[in-house]
Amino acid sequence: MSKDSETAINIYGDSAKGGVLLITTNNIQEKSAKIIDDSKVLILVGGKKFSKEELGKLNPDDLETIEVIKEAAVVKKITKDNCDGVVIITMKDGKKKRNKKK
Repeated sequence: MSKDSETAINIYGDSAKGGVLLITTNNIQEKSAKIIDDSKVLILVGGKKFSKEELGKLNPDDLETIEVIKEAAVVKKITKDNCDGVVIITMKDGKKKRNKKK
């Protein structure tokens, strides 16, 4: 029995006797979150500029649509600021910038 087989049996028990396939993936979600935090994104809610903190206060049930724009040429048509992208949020009718229920 190879050292790898012994290790697998020690970790996974007798069910590992036939072999174990261990798949390791990159933590993509963590990397994506870092990229978003480090980037300059313009957030528009109802046509008004919002900060990331203000965005967190919105009630998700009140959102109608979320549009993400990443193409540089389109971003430049929306804002003159140096942004990596634009997020445009449309609220449902009668739901204007209401905070989340606490």
